[in-house]
Amino acid sequence: AWSDAGHVVAREQFVAHKRLLALPVVETPATFIQSDGAISITASNSTWLINKRTGFIEQWTLNGAEKFKKPLVDSVVRASLDNDIGISEVDRPDPNAWSSRWIAAGLWDLEHHLLSLEVDAERHSTSTTWLHIRGTGCFRDVLANVILGLRQSLNLP
Repeated sequence: AWSDAGHVVAREQFVAHKRLLALPVVETPATFIQSDGAISITASNSTWLINKRTGFIEQWTLNGAEKFKKPLVDSVVRASLDNDIGISEVDRPDPNAWSSRWIAAGLWDLEHHLLSLEVDAERHSTSTTWLHIRGTGCFRDVLANVILGLRQSLNLP
């Protein structure tokens, strides 16, 4: 046994109450307004601005107050865990640790390239598709041309 009989594991129990951030109740359908460079979506007391070139949500205004300091950007990586770091130390990273390998491979340097941005006003939704790449030199030039071709075939700015 890992403890003696009668060992106290917990002393209190409590109920977690309502969420601190409640989602707004939308009483009217969202409106979508498209301009040359952005899509503005308004629902209830919130307005979101999506950049058509990047696909990023650049602004969120709630009751007239700006909620973002900078655009909301997706991230395809997570913070390293102890198992990813291995025997590394702050000033001596282990080159064989997973986190070191990921950094060397450029996982934290991926660039976002928007492939598609679709607005479905009837379903009150938007959908974005990105390509995340890291490249240099000739490889990067080839990828840039592929991305340009995809953007043109999808009629993206």
